[in-house]
Amino acid sequence: MSQIANYTKINSEMWNEWASAGGEWSLAINHQDFVDATQGNFDIYLTPCKPVPHNWFIPFKKAKILGLASGGGQQCSVFAADE
Repeated sequence: MSQIANYTKINSEMWNEWASAGGEWSLAINHQDFVDATQGNFDIYLTPCKPVPHNWFIPFKKAKILGLASGGGQQCSVFAADE
């Protein structure tokens, strides 16, 4: 097996374990967080401790947003709620 293929297998297995254990980066937002996001009250995290400043975002309404590395269900739900 090539080194790249081995890395993707290890990465996949690691994420499966974290998701099965309920790791925070694999949980979708809850209903109240979604409701709050419809009012523009949300935080998006790209690191565990510091939210992205809101002034970094374009207006979400009618934006085409690529949910790169957003498989946990947090970011895209917020983007959709705030449109």
